[in-house]
Amino acid sequence: MTPAILDEPIRGAVQQRRKSRSHALHARTWFRVVATLASGKKLTLRRRLNNSYSHVALYAHPGGPDNHPGAYFWRLTNGKVPKTFHMEDTKWWLLELIPIELKEGK
Repeated sequence: MTPAILDEPIRGAVQQRRKSRSHALHARTWFRVVATLASGKKLTLRRRLNNSYSHVALYAHPGGPDNHPGAYFWRLTNGKVPKTFHMEDTKWWLLELIPIELKEGK
């Protein structure tokens, strides 16, 4: 599973739809959400049978020099997210709501 806390921000997200190659799961379609980080690295956020997510909510936690984000936290969502939330005595602020693009797979 992909960790939710990252050192660099997410710049974009794409949802890929693919048919299963397995004979046992032949009729199923899988959805995979792939994010592109600021460095260009690709990261798989989620693999599921349904596509109920439309956005990636990117949160930041101030902690770097000049109040720049010290860490980033992502969450898959339907577009409605709180502007802030607390997790283990850390306050996270909504930095960006990134729409997930749809890309047809093979």
